[in-house]
Amino acid sequence: MTLSASSLSGPSEVKSAVGETVHISCQYHPFNRDKVKFWCRGYYWYFCTVIIRSDQPKHLTGDVQILDDKTLGLFTVSMKGATAEDSGWYWCAIERASSPLAFPLHLTVSEWLVSRLKTETTKQYDKTSTSLTTLTTSRSTPCTTQTTSLISATSNSTSVTVSLDRDDPVWKVWRVLRWMLFLFLCLFLVLFSIRCRR
Repeated sequence: MTLSASSLSGPSEVKSAVGETVHISCQYHPFNRDKVKFWCRGYYWYFCTVIIRSDQPKHLTGDVQILDDKTLGLFTVSMKGATAEDSGWYWCAIERASSPLAFPLHLTVSEWLVSRLKTETTKQYDKTSTSLTTLTTSRSTPCTTQTTSLISATSNSTSVTVSLDRDDPVWKVWRVLRWMLFLFLCLFLVLFSIRCRR
């Protein structure tokens, strides 16, 4: 974009979260590179309050700073630790002998933007996090390896599978009954065979 000597450009609206450092850049024509740049607050230009000027001793050390890059034809205003009270109308301006160059912009500093930023960060973390699978606990016996519990967890679902423990009382009773039934069946077959031979 080509600028004329009487033009100044920049963003018309800037949004930031509370506590962040706000950076606002204003571009000007090389003809004005040696002019004083300043940052003014207020809805009306003729009644705005000058916050900082590029010819002030502390223009690079305070909470509000102004850096003039004469090579690029760009001056940048930085506001550290922005608060909701900093929201409002501001002016990028250049001091001239005839009349200043200026253009307005609106700054919004909000707690809502902090919550939104945290939410977006959390969602991004959930998308990129690896799934977790844990734990498989096994117990070995002379004949078998019995899995006692398996818990598999992922970012989207959780499943739990528990196998029957062979030390469980129900299992012990069934094991005894099974052998008793087997012995009873064998005895019945033996007796039946003896009776048939008679």
